[in-house]
Amino acid sequence: MKLVLLGTGGYHPSRLRHTPCLLIPECGLMLDAGTGMFRAAEHLKTEELDIFLSHVHLDHVVGLTYLFDVQHAHPLRRVSVHAAPE
Repeated sequence: MKLVLLGTGGYHPSRLRHTPCLLIPECGLMLDAGTGMFRAAEHLKTEELDIFLSHVHLDHVVGLTYLFDVQHAHPLRRVSVHAAPE
């Protein structure tokens, strides 16, 4: 099983790093949804995506807005976002 680091940087993305976003392509499992999410389509191996948010600071959720691009490049049957209710 492979863990792809789509983003591991701090609050502000730069040319060299993106905000937190990690992907296990074979499971369709994403940890946080930072700016690196736009790269998920080129790695995903499933038609389903489960996104687990550690917390809802902007640098961990901004990538949710990129889901349309990911869906366009790699069609997904289901996307689920898992987060604390607050």
